Amino acid sequence: MIKKGELIIKIHSPSQANISHEENDRSLVFEFNYEDFNMLFTGDITKSVEKSSHIFKDHSRY
Repeated sequence: MIKKGELIIKIHSPSQANISHEENDRSLVFEFNYEDFNMLFTGDITKSVEKSSHIFKDHSRY
């Protein structure tokens, strides 16, 4: 996590626990939060990563 004042950037993927043979599933997934603005950047991850990831379960606002 990177935090600078009101700016927070969290890197969610790829992680050592989530190593995939599918190249797209190794895309960078990160969350950008600034004051009341939130955005999730998912790269080219596949549906299987979306379904298995805590990112989408924990962040219903996306």
